[in-house]
Amino acid sequence: MNSCRKFFLSIFIILSAMETFCQGTSYIIGKADSAVYTVSWSPEGSIFATSGNNFVLLWYADTNTTKSFLVEHGVPVVSSRFSRDGKWFLSVGSDSSVIVRNLENSSKPAKITESSGYAVTDGDFLSENGFSVAFATKGRTLTGFFRLMETQDFIQKKIYDAPSPIYSVDVNSDGTKILIGTVDGRGIIVDSASGEVLQEVPRYVKSNIKMRFSPDGKEFAAASDESNIIISYTDKIGSRVIRDGTMFANAVVFSPDGLKLAAAAKNGSVKIFDSKNGKLIQSFFLVDGQDSVLSLDFSPDGEFLLGGTKNGYIYRWSLTGKVWDEKGKKYVNKEDSKNIPDSGKSEIKDLTEALKQALKEREKESGSGKSDKNGADSKDSDQASSKTASSTQPPLVKKENDFDVIYKKGHCLITDIGISLPPSHYNLELSVGFGYLNYNLIQPFYFGGVAKPFMAFVLGDFPYTYTLNGSPMASPKLTGLKIYAPLGFVFYPFFDHVEVFAELEAGLSLNWLWNARLGMEALWSDPFCSFYGAVRVGAGWRFIRFSVAGEYDQVLGLSFSGEVGFNITLGGGKKKKSED
Repeated sequence: MNSCRKFFLSIFIILSAMETFCQGTSYIIGKADSAVYTVSWSPEGSIFATSGNNFVLLWYADTNTTKSFLVEHGVPVVSSRFSRDGKWFLSVGSDSSVIVRNLENSSKPAKITESSGYAVTDGDFLSENGFSVAFATKGRTLTGFFRLMETQDFIQKKIYDAPSPIYSVDVNSDGTKILIGTVDGRGIIVDSASGEVLQEVPRYVKSNIKMRFSPDGKEFAAASDESNIIISYTDKIGSRVIRDGTMFANAVVFSPDGLKLAAAAKNGSVKIFDSKNGKLIQSFFLVDGQDSVLSLDFSPDGEFLLGGTKNGYIYRWSLTGKVWDEKGKKYVNKEDSKNIPDSGKSEIKDLTEALKQALKEREKESGSGKSDKNGADSKDSDQASSKTASSTQPPLVKKENDFDVIYKKGHCLITDIGISLPPSHYNLELSVGFGYLNYNLIQPFYFGGVAKPFMAFVLGDFPYTYTLNGSPMASPKLTGLKIYAPLGFVFYPFFDHVEVFAELEAGLSLNWLWNARLGMEALWSDPFCSFYGAVRVGAGWRFIRFSVAGEYDQVLGLSFSGEVGFNITLGGGKKKKSED
């Protein structure tokens, strides 16, 4: 009977997993001869854009048919955005050119070229329309470009100088805040008008994930290491963590209602999580097992997820169970698709020939000879993009399974000044500790070594009397050196740079009795050892740390101590603006 139950339970689990996997049939709607670096959906949902080497392609969203090729860049297009009113389109080429075009007329697009030699990898609209945009100039200077109504030229305004080159730029829904990611691993939010830094946190950029605001601008998502996406609040203290063992890479995006987060994984899958509790909702896998997703975007109604891949495929996943009616060239509900032949299949459009034709038409308009030049520019810009991607820094923090918990990475040098009130004849103990802590080898735990010189004093009556040559001496002081190894863990339950830690300590205490008369003889006893152990809990803020401990020493007995000190983090991460 138990075997039968296990069998049917296994069948049920498999069917449930298949239903979860198959929910939202995936379609490949196009195939390019290059990687699809960006996908973006217009705010009203009528069109979407995909980009690759030398082109941006606009699609009609209701029929999955191509609308037009935009080939002004002539190099790989690494970022693209629609304005919030849907009437303008921004694209960034790997040659650091930024093109802003009006989609409602055929006027010549405006092109801004950054010639400083630093790569521009992202940009966004500052205003609702296309008359102001923001991206990085000279590598690390966040700059606003504002179009003059009379001449249609752009004027520049420096907004903020970042501490290192900027690789991602995102503007919130009302244009008041700008989120930038830097290659040294910082997420920085600045006021778009004043350039004032409103928030700064360490983030992991080696995954190539660009930091993005939620639709309401009250949160933003970024990688904290390869296995974790952290969602940080912009209007209050705190953050949340989404963890997955398949490793995140290249893209994360919020759904229009902010309740879901889609993320690309290194194994080629795309996963959708509940952004509030971190639970996995859906998973999609690519047809080509050697492929990976480079870009993602939700449709404005949240019914579809668009994806572009390294091998040139353009996917459109249905999240509500709708399927493609190839005959009717539209999406229909699954219940209405039963009588539609091959309703689950879609025509894969080969974009190569269409792109070649678009490039030929462009050459006719602009004159011959530019094709070869553009090809060379594309190769050079690809190499520049590769160098930029490889210049990112190692992760600053590591997060674990539990939601809302962040763990630390790196190495620390610590120093503490402590005071203890032992219940023995020695009523006061003062100490100074020096130590090293390693957070990398046995995560989420840390270990290290501490040396702590101390001295214990007698404040009350001492039960023994000492004399020297018949003269009374003061009560002896207890001096010594505690050497112990702490084993503990540290996490960030409240805010990014407020840490909490707990540790066990075990070691030895080397002791001497010291008795002296000022200006006269001093007496030292022979050294003797005792066992030392403690349980310590504490908290840290930036480079300051506080702790309390219950300690046991064979000489002093059980006592309680308090310590305050400093830590210097090496190769890992303290938080926010304390990093320079």
